[in-house]
Amino acid sequence: MLNIIYHIAILGAICFPRYLTAQELPRVAKPHVAHYSKADYLADNQNWGLSVDKKGVIYAANNAGLLRYDGQEWHLNRSTKGMPMRSVNATPDGRIYTGGKGEFGYWIDNGFGRLSYTSLTSLVPAEITLKNDEIWRIITQGKRIIFQAFSKAYVLDGDKISIISAAGEPFLFSFAVGQELYFEQIPSGLHRYVQGKLMPVREKDVLRGKRILSMLPFAQNQTLIATERDGLYLMDQQERIRPWRTTAQALFEQHQINNALQVGEDLYAFGTIKNGLIIINSRGEIVQQINKNTGLQNNTVLSLTLDRQSNLWIGLDNGIDRLDLHRPFYYYTDQTGMLGTVYSSAIFQGELYLGTNQGLFKSAWSGVFSEKPLQFQFVQNSNGQVWYLREIDDVLYCGHNGGVFAVDGNRLNRLSDYTGSLVLNPIPDSDLILEGNYTGLSLFNRSRKPFQHIQQYPSIKQPIKYIMRESKTGYWVGNEDNLHFVQFAEDFSSLKAHNSTTKGMPLNTQIYGIYDMGRQHVFATDTGLFRFDHVLNEFTRYDELNKILGPFATTNRIQADHKNSFWFFKDSHLAKLSFQNDGAAQIDSTTWRPLSGRMMSGYENLLRIGENIDLIGLNDGFALYMRDLKNDEVRIGAPLVTGFWNSTAELIPLDSDQSISYSQNNIRIAYSVPWYDASPVKYQHRLLGFSETFSEWGADAYKDFTNLPHGKYVFEVRSMDAMGNISDINSFTFEIARPWYWSWFAIFCYAVLLVVATIMIRKWYKKKLHRAKKELQLKLQKEKQRALERENELNAQRMMQLKNQQLEQELVNKKRELSNMATNVVYKNDLLKTLHEEVANIKDAEGKSLGSDQLKKVNKLIDEAKNDEREWQLFESSFNESHDNFFKKLKADYPELVPNDLKLCAYLRLNMSSKEIASLLNISLRGVEIRRYRLRKKLQLETNKNLTEFLLEI
Repeated sequence: MLNIIYHIAILGAICFPRYLTAQELPRVAKPHVAHYSKADYLADNQNWGLSVDKKGVIYAANNAGLLRYDGQEWHLNRSTKGMPMRSVNATPDGRIYTGGKGEFGYWIDNGFGRLSYTSLTSLVPAEITLKNDEIWRIITQGKRIIFQAFSKAYVLDGDKISIISAAGEPFLFSFAVGQELYFEQIPSGLHRYVQGKLMPVREKDVLRGKRILSMLPFAQNQTLIATERDGLYLMDQQERIRPWRTTAQALFEQHQINNALQVGEDLYAFGTIKNGLIIINSRGEIVQQINKNTGLQNNTVLSLTLDRQSNLWIGLDNGIDRLDLHRPFYYYTDQTGMLGTVYSSAIFQGELYLGTNQGLFKSAWSGVFSEKPLQFQFVQNSNGQVWYLREIDDVLYCGHNGGVFAVDGNRLNRLSDYTGSLVLNPIPDSDLILEGNYTGLSLFNRSRKPFQHIQQYPSIKQPIKYIMRESKTGYWVGNEDNLHFVQFAEDFSSLKAHNSTTKGMPLNTQIYGIYDMGRQHVFATDTGLFRFDHVLNEFTRYDELNKILGPFATTNRIQADHKNSFWFFKDSHLAKLSFQNDGAAQIDSTTWRPLSGRMMSGYENLLRIGENIDLIGLNDGFALYMRDLKNDEVRIGAPLVTGFWNSTAELIPLDSDQSISYSQNNIRIAYSVPWYDASPVKYQHRLLGFSETFSEWGADAYKDFTNLPHGKYVFEVRSMDAMGNISDINSFTFEIARPWYWSWFAIFCYAVLLVVATIMIRKWYKKKLHRAKKELQLKLQKEKQRALERENELNAQRMMQLKNQQLEQELVNKKRELSNMATNVVYKNDLLKTLHEEVANIKDAEGKSLGSDQLKKVNKLIDEAKNDEREWQLFESSFNESHDNFFKKLKADYPELVPNDLKLCAYLRLNMSSKEIASLLNISLRGVEIRRYRLRKKLQLETNKNLTEFLLEI
């Protein structure tokens, strides 16, 4: 029965998440190490214990107190007695148990990361002396909490504390393995605590004097035992103990194990006193060795723990480090500066070659999981910049600023006299290779190994960085500033055509390269990607792909991957574009954010060295991208609200459980997520009751709200990791109290004032209404009187209008009468003239003419009738009436006018013809013209002035 229980307990203890199952870590590179120094957490150097709560918050037992790290900020909670803390254990119920010298107890989170402490020492039986005990281990076993000191152990069960002691023997350390609890007694050895008793382990004498520092569950239901200086041992279910000699045995003996932790199903980490961290697998092979020389702040490891992402936290003698063990990026860092910046890489004949800004380096290569460390050697005569490494026909070629070379072991063989080899392009179905260099384009023969130089084409005299085949003998070649299409002869012995063209591209476009993407050529430029349209014979913008790529549309370099995917490099950033079977495209730029800024801009490079492994050149070495180490099961959690303050003058903590005074309505809310990654977390928030929409994603871990109106608010926040995964929302509610002028008493006073004001207004309104009524009556009377006056005035105006109309009609009648009168006079004179002519022809009965005396009498009567002034006087009177005293005005202005002149003026004003005027004046037409002429002179008229118009204007 005991074996069955033990078996179940061990299986439960080693049941790691699936992403940690059977994962092998690379050995030639190191995981990312994040440093948290004393200056970061603002406490003492030493960190004796580490623990992680269920939310992922990190706790450290520091000499200065309890450190709390929420992923954003460190907070120090000092112990009540000022004693150094030696141990910490965060339990699932939310308590954080701590222990130190003469003190132990627990902390609870009261919200916003504010911890309060409860001491448990009052529960210790009075007869037990605690003063000199230091609590070095805190173990959770079911509902029991064991606080272990060297002299005894204190067991908290509910609200009671019992004691475990070893009959006078001190303890070294205690260990929990599954459901079993072990103590090492000095000097008697290892014991198991069973039913309240310490029972000696069967073969405890094998370990006598070895000083056990750790016990961990191991494969096949065994227990791994780590000793201080004697290495490792294995104990089976029958408590038989045997040594386990691993490849790390010498290291353990030399550097002294201090603690240990299982960090994967097959991985065990051992912290040492003098050489940092050593990680081995279940076969006893060293997987990783990380010390001060390779990334740690300090070589003395005091404590270890795993967070929920399986990052390994290391409490050091000086600082705290985080090791991203199970992340896909591992780094080989050149600590000495020998290598320089990596421009290119290649694996050739069992060796890894790195081309850098300082030359070519090589190291023996057995794969990323090889125990053999990389030891790079400088290849002779390779000083300078290495632009590319390429294997062709089982020969490794090196493009160097000195030219093109063949790599031969530890030396380089020059293949041409032309400097600066930038690119190689084998010509399909031939033994020829094109090479671009600093001064143009060369041709090589590859029929022999290494290939041999044939010629440098004389017509191209500029650097050639890019070569891309368009047709059998047609090629695109160029550099950043120039792009040419060249046509070779059939045997490539000469250039038949050489045309420079960038038609369709913006002026002064920088060309970054020409790449083959899915049977089409893509031209990368600083303004986006282009394709060449052979129908239009010009370049056209590749809008569909540019839109998908976003900022990577202006990529520096494109590199084909496999399975319809491509790498895009831009300004030391990296993205991967994948095309699905249905043609849809997906770009991922978040996975590789940890590498941003660590590559040489313009010289980014990537080498696939395995089915799921890529090597990426960096400024100080290279990175390995291990696709199998992706951790997709653990998701980023909802952020914690870590701070709630009034920020009006200074940050004053607030309590969300109580209504906040309106005078404190300037609020700052801080938040964080215990998510530990090389790339920063981003946050998004909103304040319901103030804004219904989420903010933009940002790295700030706090938000200020100013002058919030009174009311209830719900603050919501969520987070996003570097992979774009979005967490659940965390929220909390708070209320801003009403200002004093909106309190219920104030509202009651306002209501009373309103009633009083209503009564007063009502009385005032009645008075105003009565006064307005009187004013209205008076106004109506005045308006009525004004209406009568307006009516009388209108009647008078109508009478005046009628009178004017009558006068106008009379004037018209007068003018008509005057015209008729003049017409009658003319008619009369014409008749008299005719009569005068007929009288002269009258004969008597005998046919004789009348006598002269008789004719004279008759003609005298006719002439008197013609010159009768009564007609003129009547005409003159009527004329003056209808023409507003015309004669008076004319006589006043021109006194020299005689009566005949006035007559002529009157007739002219009536617009009468000369013939009519001659009849009226009883003169000839010539006489009328003469009188008109004389009249013009008397009136002093200009020659261009019309006489009739002048008279009409008077």
